Amino acid sequence: MRDTRYWKKDNTNGGYWSKCRDQNINASEANDGRVLHKYTRPAPGQRWQYTTDNLFGNIESAWIDNGMYGDVLNIGLNHEQGVDVLSVPVWKKEGKLSTDFKGIAKKIPNISVHSPISISTWTNVKGAYKYKDPQGNEHTSIPIYITMQQGGANIASAFPWENGKYVGVPEADSTVLNDKTYYDYSKQNNFFLDTVNRFIQDNHAVFEERKANRSMTPAEQEKQEPKNIPVTANADDDDDDDMPW
Repeated sequence: MRDTRYWKKDNTNGGYWSKCRDQNINASEANDGRVLHKYTRPAPGQRWQYTTDNLFGNIESAWIDNGMYGDVLNIGLNHEQGVDVLSVPVWKKEGKLSTDFKGIAKKIPNISVHSPISISTWTNVKGAYKYKDPQGNEHTSIPIYITMQQGGANIASAFPWENGKYVGVPEADSTVLNDKTYYDYSKQNNFFLDTVNRFIQDNHAVFEERKANRSMTPAEQEKQEPKNIPVTANADDDDDDDMPW
């Protein structure tokens, strides 16, 4: 079983990428699908990574991490080769959930944990728009969305869009101040967060059983290995020899 791979959506080309654990390699050693990716933002650099258009497997875990760079929803899939984890930022900015998190939250009540799931992306070419960076350079952005399928069919939203709103989802509160409308998404945010957390809690037993019935990943095996901790004697050690415990 290979190392667990943590995948992020490629917001430029679609699909997903996973940073290789070992970055100290050269091109001749990269014979297992690894590619050298060069980037310019936020600063120029490069990394060895795996890429894929599709993630597939049985859901064996789901949790929200409160990490250094913000909250992240993780969905673990196991299959014959190992475990893949899709990582999705929860927040786009303060007070507003990310598009990807909301998209998953809308569909998650319709996901069955008893069938394999396929996770890919859809590029909305018609939704392309232009924007300028802080330096004034113009860029074109094409929205790329996460899609999910089970049994060969797309998983639909559990909250259909009707008459300009999602049925069953709290609307944002609005306030008008100086002829400008401000929106408060707190109720809607909490609704989607509760929806995801309910899915996690309701399927906890299934996830634990699924993990227990597969082979351990290299990282899990490493945790199981006994650690050789050196014993340091001190002058008081002999005093404990006659203690009943």
